[in-house]
Amino acid sequence: MANNEFPSSESPKKRKSRKPIKLREIKVYDGDKTKLKDEFETTFYTVRRALDGYTNSALGYEIREAAINEYGGKYRSDTEIPDNNVPNNSK
Repeated sequence: MANNEFPSSESPKKRKSRKPIKLREIKVYDGDKTKLKDEFETTFYTVRRALDGYTNSALGYEIREAAINEYGGKYRSDTEIPDNNVPNNSK
């Protein structure tokens, strides 16, 4: 039996899949995403993944920092209350 073969009673152990790291999302205008793509000479996909919080690399960090400092990006908050959410007390 070769080293890479398993007897019928044994099976290779399955790896546990890692949960992807999710950083806080940063919102910028679409035109600013294009400017970030051109500034860092990368793809739109890379910029989008960095701003959505799925990329935890040096380039992703630089893209996120530039989006906040240079392009006025804001962190997305799940607890935001819309501006038009005014209670109706006109009874």
